Amino acid sequence: MALAIVLVICATVIVVTYMLCRVREREQDLENVYEDISLLRVSVDRFNSIEEVNASNLSCLSDHLKHVDEEIDEIQNELCNRL
Repeated sequence: MALAIVLVICATVIVVTYMLCRVREREQDLENVYEDISLLRVSVDRFNSIEEVNASNLSCLSDHLKHVDEEIDEIQNELCNRL
């Protein structure tokens, strides 16, 4: 009878230890997922920042091209007036 109790206790310890190891593995997996999400957020933030800069640059370029178009129109008008 005592041997059966000892075996049950040993089996319980083994099962509990195994379960705790599995829980620790899952915790590590979860930490890895959180780290990946954090890195993804940083990447998204960088992408959004680049998009904002690109939009600003496109706006400046568009303004500059409008100015150049106006200058070209003025030159064409001057040439037409000379003829």
